[in-house]
Amino acid sequence: MATLSIPARTGEHSGRRLQVTDAALEWLKWIGVAAMILDHVNWFLLAGGRDPQATSHAWMNDVGRLAFPLFAFCFGVNLVRVIEGPNPDVRVRRMFRRLLFAGIVAQCAYWPLRDYFWPLNVLWTFALAAGIALLWVRWPQSNLMRLAAFALFVVAGIAVEYWWFGLALVFAAMVYASHRTLASALPFAAGIVALCLVNGTLFAGATLAVIALLAGAQWAPRRIPGLLHVFYAAHLWLLLAVALVLGRFV
Repeated sequence: MATLSIPARTGEHSGRRLQVTDAALEWLKWIGVAAMILDHVNWFLLAGGRDPQATSHAWMNDVGRLAFPLFAFCFGVNLVRVIEGPNPDVRVRRMFRRLLFAGIVAQCAYWPLRDYFWPLNVLWTFALAAGIALLWVRWPQSNLMRLAAFALFVVAGIAVEYWWFGLALVFAAMVYASHRTLASALPFAAGIVALCLVNGTLFAGATLAVIALLAGAQWAPRRIPGLLHVFYAAHLWLLLAVALVLGRFV
């Protein structure tokens, strides 16, 4: 039995409610995708590869800082929904496998684009978060599994993009999704501050403003299941192909 709970989205007024609609989540995903594309085009094509003459655009880098925290927020909210839905064990395992497979495919393009092995791409970050959550879902009363989940966080966190800070941001989003109150959003806000320190820029902080502005959205583009999995891997392979054509790796 899952240990997290999501309150009803309407009709509950205990505490100061802070709701983010389904439409808002879709907009946040698409904004994250756009920010990611700008960031990766900047790094892998305009300032990427091994071309010493390549130049980057600071504004693209700044906008790109929105991508991961937006994805982390959406993923954390959706992960709680999966946990609170039917057959959470099966569904979280399926989510983990899909993320892991897409992460492996994406990594094959990610390595040559970045020109170094470490760390693994963000799909591995989300897969690891799902794996840790799975330990809690399958054995919610086991202190041993809680210890294993913590050990996995500590040991494997160094291997993935954004390290422990990225994982913590996903779990902070899960805390918010479990309660939907202003107080429960504070850990996510604190995680954004930590991410700003890791990035060396304050632009990730704009994530909070974007979420607040779109929280009540009632319409969004049609939902595309598996958007992050498929698009993330596909766009890296496309960028690699373009980089090769442009001679970035010569």
